[in-house]
Amino acid sequence: MSKKKLHYLWSLKENGIIAHAQVSFSVTSQDMGETPYALFGGYNSTQIVGGAQGLKTFKNYPNWLGTWALEGQGMYYGAQPMQKPGEDTAYPAIIDTGSSQLSIPPDVFDKIQAEWSKALPNLDCTSDKTFCHIAEGCDSVATKIKPVGFQMSDYVFEINPAQYLYKANENKCYFVIHKCRLPGKNKDLFLIGDAFLRHFYSVYDFDQDQISLGINVHSLGQVTMYKPGERPGDKAASAPPAPAATEEASAAPAAAPAAAPAAPEAPAAPAADASAAQPATQAAAQTAAVPATPEAKDATPAKEAKEAANAAAASADSAEAKVPTDIDDTLINSTLVKKQLSKITTK
Repeated sequence: MSKKKLHYLWSLKENGIIAHAQVSFSVTSQDMGETPYALFGGYNSTQIVGGAQGLKTFKNYPNWLGTWALEGQGMYYGAQPMQKPGEDTAYPAIIDTGSSQLSIPPDVFDKIQAEWSKALPNLDCTSDKTFCHIAEGCDSVATKIKPVGFQMSDYVFEINPAQYLYKANENKCYFVIHKCRLPGKNKDLFLIGDAFLRHFYSVYDFDQDQISLGINVHSLGQVTMYKPGERPGDKAASAPPAPAATEEASAAPAAAPAAAPAAPEAPAAPAADASAAQPATQAAAQTAAVPATPEAKDATPAKEAKEAANAAAASADSAEAKVPTDIDDTLINSTLVKKQLSKITTK
């Protein structure tokens, strides 16, 4: 039996507790004001920008560690490539929800560091064994450097400067992206931990051996996802200027009546209710949900939350064929899950 067949998710599925061998995570930090959580058997589309349509699915990339990974194809500093996908070496990008790391292969890091140093001549990358830092406030530093993009499995995940800086105090700022210092060939890895994953909702599908990522709603505007060559800022800059107003148009009478208001758009799948006790919908809290902090409580699903989850599930019908299961398809009483878990043995 394969190593993955020994995973606890297969026990949950084989014991009838979940219908799909999937687990998803919403990772947060203290300043986000949300409780991190995991869902077994599916995912919560209301936690993803764009709902189910915002979730992109990738095949698991084979690697010598036997872990979940994407293909680390390159990095960008703003629009400037630090690696050339297809020409430079590709490395496994290990997706690790249990790590705080955001480390990159040494040859890639040296190029990124050189760009930082051009913008910040006083940047210190030697006195600390792991992290570059500078005696300057992070707010000021963020205005002088550019976003960093990770190209993985033919998609670019871009993080704004403020998201890869750590404020030690008012006058000291650390860079959380650092050189991978693992021994031997393990140094040639991208190690993608929660410094990245707090911004991207992640789904791990053991049935299909694939990973799905989407921008978490709490990080809207802080990160972006796009296909290579379709960077939003570059597309906007290269767009042709709008034509100048014609003389006839500029001569329109000042007293012209205002245009009738446009009809409202059909409502999109609702985002997570900011007033709820959990970041997931109440319906999701009734599933096999395991909060990442001990103070999180089980919740009874309200009628409105159930309707919201149903709407999100309906929107998933038009998504890619192998997108994982929205959590509304796997509603399970959390009390039953806790009761059944004690009886499960790994087969």
